[in-house]
This record gives sequence, C-alpha cells and structure tokens, in this order.
Amino acid sequence: MAAIDPSVASAKAGANFTLLMPGWYPFTVLGYEWGQHAGSDKLGPCAKVTVMIQVDGTVQGTSDEKVTFFYDTDMLWKAGTFMKSLGFEKMENGEYPLDWDAAVGRMGWVRVDTRSWVGKDGVKRDGNDLKRFLPVDEVGHMGPDDEAPAKAAQPSQSAQAATEAAVRSAIRNAHPDVPGYQRPRL
Repeated sequence: MAAIDPSVASAKAGANFTLLMPGWYPFTVLGYEWGQHAGSDKLGPCAKVTVMIQVDGTVQGTSDEKVTFFYDTDMLWKAGTFMKSLGFEKMENGEYPLDWDAAVGRMGWVRVDTRSWVGKDGVKRDGNDLKRFLPVDEVGHMGPDDEAPAKAAQPSQSAQAATEAAVRSAIRNAHPDVPGYQRPRL
C-alpha cells in the first residue's frame, strides 16, 4: 500500500504551503492514508481516506494539501470525481474505481480559491480552498484567474513565459488523451 509516511506528511504539510491566487492548477497525488470518521451533525461514522496532493502553482510555487473523502453512500461521488480528474475510466457499473494505490503519482487539475477564517486564537487566516477536480480536457482556463487580487504582484514577461511552458508541460503529462503524453515514473 502506498500510504503516506506520517513523518514525511507532517513535515511537508507545514513546510510546503503557498497561498495560491484563485484559478485552475495541475496537481500530483503524493500518497494517502486511511482513517475513521467518528461522526458529526452532518455525517455519520464512516471510513475515510485522506489524500496528500501537491498543487503546482507554477511561478507562485507549490503547495502540499490534504483532501479527505468519506466512504458514505451520499459522499462517494466526490471520490469518483477525483478519480475521473486523474484520468481513470468508468467501470462497467458506471462508477469510477477507487484505487488509491494506482492514484499515487498521477496528475489532475483542481480549482483553487482562497478561504478565510478566524482561528480559535482570534487571528484571521487564509488558505487554499480546493473546490473542484476536473480532467484536463474539461478545464477551460488554466493558471491564475485574470481578476487577480490587487495586492498580488504581476509576473514579468519571463515569469509568464515560464508559467505557460509549465502549464504546457503539465497538460502533456497530465492525461493520456493529450498528444505528447508522458507516463509518470512511479
């Protein structure tokens, strides 16, 4: 099983965070770990899988993020959408395989927005909010949105060229249906 090594995951989670501008970005699955959800007001007790992904913000940097999928009949569609974004095909029963071992090392695309909240200590914080996962052929716009926050610095022409080259490379490596696809090494 290709589960996340807890010592590596905790180091990566704290050390590799970048607040990304809202937009569509490629991501790579780093690993996963199984757990149990104890239950809440909105969801009963069930198994869960926490997936560690690395979002490539190109010139902005990378950010390691955790995504949790609950094994509840009303919530499994989210895991299927995630697997679809990684290029998995539907099975005969019309559902996507939830093969987490095969997902490690694969790439997909995620919609990132900014989420703000006030912590228990009263300090306002911002984080990346992973809104939606899609396969590369369904993503209409890649990279940061045009309506970037006013405080964000505009990248230079060389940085924009580097971003475009990185996006082209990510597209080429993200999905087998894209011409020039290169299978990732596992």
